[in-house]
Amino acid sequence: MKKDKDKKEVEKNKNEDEFSEPFEDDDFESNQPMLQILESMNGKPPLRKVYLFGEVNTRSIWSVISNIHMLESESNEDIELYINSGGGYVIDCFALVDVMNSSPCDFTTIVVGQAASAACLIASNGACGKRYGGRNSEFLWHEVFGAIPEVRHSELAFWKRETKRPQEKFNRIFSQNTGRSIKEINDNFYHEKMESYLSAQQAKDFGIIDHLLRHKKREAIIRKVKKI
Repeated sequence: MKKDKDKKEVEKNKNEDEFSEPFEDDDFESNQPMLQILESMNGKPPLRKVYLFGEVNTRSIWSVISNIHMLESESNEDIELYINSGGGYVIDCFALVDVMNSSPCDFTTIVVGQAASAACLIASNGACGKRYGGRNSEFLWHEVFGAIPEVRHSELAFWKRETKRPQEKFNRIFSQNTGRSIKEINDNFYHEKMESYLSAQQAKDFGIIDHLLRHKKREAIIRKVKKI
């Protein structure tokens, strides 16, 4: 009798461990398309929202691209990309830009918090007229950081050229997205300043975003005051 009881207890604990195991993965990231999977399991259409929060790196961009491909397989409707990032790695930024540009879906970019450096470029890469920023969001643009390894003196010219190339790409894409010339970008962001901070309104004026998010509570108060 005691053996049967112990056996049942072991099986119960085993079942509990099996159930909890998927939720104890240290590598799980909030960017992974878990929300869409759960929505589909409940019989609801997947949310067409993707989140880029935190550093722009291989892991976060892989996760964002995975979400995008999942949503592309559902339909060609717009995808909302929420951004709150301090920037990150150049190559990973270019990877997402290329996926956005080759996608059959339009991207609505929405900056909440901040969009700095690489994230600023991604924010500007949304579909024309569909780029938004929160009224309290901040934008930062600066030169691309490049590291030169220990090399022979004769190789310095090569590495200088190679570290300059990503900056030229950044400027070209930024120019296309904002409608500003390369000269305007250089004059505004690289003239005697290491980093350039912009408010949401300044980002809108420069062409990084198209609209500021509506302040619904304030609008409701204004409507109420007008009625009085």
